[in-house]
Amino acid sequence: MVNKMSYYQKNRLKICIYTLKHAEITIKKIRETHAAIVDSYYDKYPFDEYEKYVIYIMTNKGIFENKREYSDCLSVSSIAYMYSVSQCAYRGYKDKHVKAYIKKLIPIYINCQLNIYDDEKNLCQENNLKQINIDDKNWQGRI
Repeated sequence: MVNKMSYYQKNRLKICIYTLKHAEITIKKIRETHAAIVDSYYDKYPFDEYEKYVIYIMTNKGIFENKREYSDCLSVSSIAYMYSVSQCAYRGYKDKHVKAYIKKLIPIYINCQLNIYDDEKNLCQENNLKQINIDDKNWQGRI
């Protein structure tokens, strides 16, 4: 029997890529059929209310403005927000359920972005290689 965590560790890149692509497709599909309802939800639950929460989550994960992944995590949190609002509008969720759903998905999407962010690291892990930076003083003259 396969442990859930070991399955996730082996397939995390595929899962995260699928999650982000699925969100974008779902946002577009729901927008095609329920644009007015989605727009009313955007007005009722603006992203500005969740910016402090996004910053809080990123700070807890050690992602600050001076880090490379900061802007990517910020943009993926807006995708999580749009996906949450679209799903809630489509399903007819109200008030505290919408807010809870948005707060639930933002950290999940930030984790997905962090998993797929560093391509070199992921490539090395998948192929049992060691990642080296040629600018690192420890490796100068040895490569």
